[in-house]
Amino acid sequence: MRDQIIVRPNQQLLEADLNNIQGFVQTSMDHVVRDGLGASKRYVGFTSAKAGVAEVSVEPGLLYLGGPVHRADSVKEFDVIGQLPVATKRMAVIVGWGSTSEEDIERRNFRTDVTTNLVEPQDVAMRRSRIANIDIVYGQESASPQLPPIADGLVHIATITLATTGVELVEMNDAAALRSSEDIYALALSNEAWRLIAEPLMSTIRTDLAALAESLRGSSSSRLVEQLTYDVAVLKETAGID
Repeated sequence: MRDQIIVRPNQQLLEADLNNIQGFVQTSMDHVVRDGLGASKRYVGFTSAKAGVAEVSVEPGLLYLGGPVHRADSVKEFDVIGQLPVATKRMAVIVGWGSTSEEDIERRNFRTDVTTNLVEPQDVAMRRSRIANIDIVYGQESASPQLPPIADGLVHIATITLATTGVELVEMNDAAALRSSEDIYALALSNEAWRLIAEPLMSTIRTDLAALAESLRGSSSSRLVEQLTYDVAVLKETAGID
C-alpha cells in the first residue's frame, strides 16, 4: 500500500481519515491488478450454458477492468424466447460491464446540534460496491449470421447461437478469459518441452539445406541446360523424331 493514515493516541479522527483508510487500499489494489495483469478487460467465472429450450444461465463471476474488479454474486437467467429468429439463425453475445452501487441501507443517527448532542435518524447506504452487470446483445437474423457490434466498455463473455426452435449453442469466449499464473506456467512448460524436441530437428534441417545448396552450386548452370535442350531438339528434328 502506497499511503497510510497515521493514527495517534488522543488524536482527533475525522470522517475523511476513515474513508481514506479504505480508499488508499483500493487504489493500491487497482494499481497491482493493472500493473500485474495488464489494462485489458478480462473475466473470471460467468460460466454460461443453455438452461432450457429458450433459456440461458450465467454463473457468478468477476470482471477485471484494467484495475478495478467488479463482482456478480448470483446466477443470472435470461429468457430469449422473444428474440428467436423467424426463419434462419441469429447470433447474440453475453456481455459484462462494471458499475458502482451503494447498498445495505440502514438507519443511522446523525448529530444535528453539537451543543445539545441532538441526533436525527436517517436511512443511508453503508456499503459501496463494484458490481458486474450482465446482459445480452443481439445480432441480426441471417442465413449467415454475424456477431453484433460490441461497445468498447463491454466484455465479451460468451456467444449464443439462436435457431427458430430455441438456443442452439452457447460458447464461452476464451480469448477474454483471465488466465491464472498456474495456467500460464503450465503453458510455458508445454512450450519448453516442444522447443527441446523441435530445436535439434530444426538445426538438422538447417544443416541439410546448407549441404543441398552447396551441392547445387557445383551442378550444371541453367545456360548449359538450355544449350543441351536446344541441341537435343535439333537432333530430333534432323532424325525426324517427333
